[in-house]
Amino acid sequence: MKKHLDAIQSGESETVEFKTGFDREVIETLVAFANTKGGIKSGAQSEKVTPQVTPQVTPQVTPQVEAVLIATSTGALSAALLQQASGLKDRMHFLKKYLLPLVESGILERTVPGKPQSRLQKYRLTEKGKQLLEKLKK
Repeated sequence: MKKHLDAIQSGESETVEFKTGFDREVIETLVAFANTKGGIKSGAQSEKVTPQVTPQVTPQVTPQVEAVLIATSTGALSAALLQQASGLKDRMHFLKKYLLPLVESGILERTVPGKPQSRLQKYRLTEKGKQLLEKLKK
């Protein structure tokens, strides 16, 4: 927590950026950070950046996210196979914290878009996801 408070007091820089939510822009920012010098990433609880900081944003493109991207590079896969590729055990955690944000940010897309709960549902990389994967390979 002290590290986050120090970062807030220092302000944004090449390695510190403040975000108030978790959306597509945040994922893109995290990827950019991951490809440079790194830094501290946290999500504030309101529009104002205050000392009340919670670690809501993943520190970088995590190995689990990278594993999901690599797995989907060969074609569409079910949520169960993507979870297995990620190495995560808790299904709900994987769905809420990894798979759904990747879909909402436009990195992955559903093969049955009108039926998110379909037993035939699979996920594939979008063009944006393919570009992100290419950036990660460099």
